[in-house]
Amino acid sequence: MKRSGKSVYTAAILVFSLGFVGGVYAHGGVSIQDDMCVMKIGAAYEAHFTGYQPKFRAGQEFCEDVPIVGETVFVLDFLTTALRSMDVSFTILEDYTGKGLKTTYDDLGTNEQMKEATLLTTPGRQYSQGTLVVEQTFDHPGMFIGLVEATDSKGAVYRSVFPFRVGIAQWGQQVRSAVMPIVLVGGILGFFAWRVFRDQRRRTQKKAQAT
Repeated sequence: MKRSGKSVYTAAILVFSLGFVGGVYAHGGVSIQDDMCVMKIGAAYEAHFTGYQPKFRAGQEFCEDVPIVGETVFVLDFLTTALRSMDVSFTILEDYTGKGLKTTYDDLGTNEQMKEATLLTTPGRQYSQGTLVVEQTFDHPGMFIGLVEATDSKGAVYRSVFPFRVGIAQWGQQVRSAVMPIVLVGGILGFFAWRVFRDQRRRTQKKAQAT
């Protein structure tokens, strides 16, 4: 009985964890460096990327993936000083590429396609204090694409493309709601199967001792 209970407990922990694995990893132009979420813009420029949902999660930060559908704040703090003298823009698009988390700039297609899928875009301008703040309200879960472009005084454009998901927490709850009954039923069936096996073995042992 102890082994059966332990197996059910282990399975429950595994299912519970499935709801959160999506928010741990970054993708595209954003990566985790020394416990900090860093966006690579072009090959030489970097910014600290932070997401907030103060209405739902107080001061908790997230790296790229948006846990809950609703009001969201994205903050870029330039780590490379040169970015302060560039025109920087921030765009959010509905994912239309079919590439998901593997989306690159080449997958975005034409300007017309990008314009049609754009949910928000900020005009390129300089941020002398080194901080860019963007607010966006998402009304449904799904895949989205972030695009940051930095243009220097010579007209050279440096980009960062970061596909991300919205509604990760809700997706996790749906997974747990769908799978947990299966785990529970499996645990119950496993327990009764163990009881039947145990009783049969005991009867067999008694018959062997009687003879």
